[in-house]
Amino acid sequence: MNATPAALLEAHPTLRRLSGQVVWCLFEDAETPAAHAQAFLDRYEAAKAEALPLLAAALAAPGAPGGEDAAPWVRIRVDGPGPACAACAALDGRCLRLDGPEALAFLPPFALGCPARAERLPGAPGRGAPLVDRAAPSPHGRLVCGQWIFTHPWADARP
Repeated sequence: MNATPAALLEAHPTLRRLSGQVVWCLFEDAETPAAHAQAFLDRYEAAKAEALPLLAAALAAPGAPGGEDAAPWVRIRVDGPGPACAACAALDGRCLRLDGPEALAFLPPFALGCPARAERLPGAPGRGAPLVDRAAPSPHGRLVCGQWIFTHPWADARP
């Protein structure tokens, strides 16, 4: 499957809803200084670019239409700035197989400012590794991970 970056982002439950323009407007409505809004937006765009290979892998997995390769594994890490919600904290350290579009329901980010990220594993996790419970509700659905993102000094923070 050779999907465009736009098509890949469209497949993700959160990234498809939060374009740069939407993000900028949210920060503008919160009266965030433009330098901080731009610094956050730069980080957000970088995070979207990092997500593209994982999105492509999930959509090309054996269970996905046109899938060919063995599905990769990721580990969810909650190590970004800001507080983690209960749903993200429960996923920290858990492994997820990107074996089709339904796996995207558990692929971060789950909201704007989400401190969770997916770390690609070199192979299947070890025996006994904690796995994402795909029968649980998806953490996606909120637009933001708390109002803290509008007051955080993004332009002063290290990437």
